Amino acid sequence: FVSVPGTAVQFATTETRIGDYVTFLQSTGRSPEFTPHFPQTADHPAVGVTLSDALAFCTWLTNQDRQKGLLTAQQQYRLPTTVEWSAAAG
Repeated sequence: FVSVPGTAVQFATTETRIGDYVTFLQSTGRSPEFTPHFPQTADHPAVGVTLSDALAFCTWLTNQDRQKGLLTAQQQYRLPTTVEWSAAAG
């Protein structure tokens, strides 16, 4: 994670990988809504993720990392706001 000038949040420096996303799907009983027409390995970025699934993934990952003691009760994973994304994208 890195700080971005103009925001009070930190941004991940890598995309969510297929391996992590599949773990989320299996843990929550969700089904992927998109299957790419090209091969991917566990280390490739997840593609075709809906907004609903992205939000659910953030909640799931937050709960997982809180249970592991990696996040405090005040910390959470979430999608950036438009203003935050604009500052990060430049």
